[in-house]
Amino acid sequence: MKQQAICDSPKHQCLGELFDKSVISNVERVIKKSMEDAEKKGMEKGMEKGMEKGMERVARQMLSEGQAIEKIMKYTGLTSEEIEKLQ
Repeated sequence: MKQQAICDSPKHQCLGELFDKSVISNVERVIKKSMEDAEKKGMEKGMEKGMEKGMERVARQMLSEGQAIEKIMKYTGLTSEEIEKLQ
C-alpha cells in the first residue's frame, strides 16, 4: 500500500512522489540494461553459431575435394572428431 506524502507547499512536489519516480526510473534503467545485455549475448551466440556452420561448410567442401583431415583441421579449427562427423 502506498503511503501518502505530506507536502509543505503546493509549489513543491511531495517527497514521496519524488521517491516513487526515482525508484521507477531506476527499475526502468535496470530493465533496459538487462535487455541490452541479453540482446548482445544473443547476437554473440548467433555469430559464433554462424561461424561454426561456415567452418563446417568449408570442411565439407575440403572433404569432397579429398583434402587430408590434418589440413582441414588447420584451416577450419575443427577437431578431427568434428570433421569425421561431417563425412
